[in-house]
Amino acid sequence: MKKRRIIILVAAGLLAVWILPALMDAHEKKSVTGTWTARKIQLEGMSEPQRIEDAAKNFKNLTEKERQEAIKELKNYQVTFRENGTMEVSFYDSMLLGTWTEMEDGVYLAVGGEGPHIMTFTLNKRDLTMEDDTDDTIIVLEEKDRWEETNFPK
Repeated sequence: MKKRRIIILVAAGLLAVWILPALMDAHEKKSVTGTWTARKIQLEGMSEPQRIEDAAKNFKNLTEKERQEAIKELKNYQVTFRENGTMEVSFYDSMLLGTWTEMEDGVYLAVGGEGPHIMTFTLNKRDLTMEDDTDDTIIVLEEKDRWEETNFPK
């Protein structure tokens, strides 16, 4: 009987060592689901992403009014990932519908629109970086709730 208890305790201990870390990793793992809003952009020729307002200074061929409109549109750029694997990208009064899948930890591939249009998303600690297959632009997104708290404190 005593031997049996020891075996059960050792087995339970081994299971806890293997299962508990996996459960903790699953709990800490950040999900991409939700709505993300653009807050930075990296255009061709830039070494790193910049705040949208700062990057817009590079729009040399626009009037000030057009530049302000471009800033407004970029700040309204949103990506929504749903748990069922569908997604939508809202921009310039348009909407691109598609699907997404996790390729590896923190890296997501999304396909949508005509063509198809392929986008790669990389989840960092608090940002989601989007790279597009059609140009060299990189957009850094932040979760909508967090973005609103940062920019519009209550």
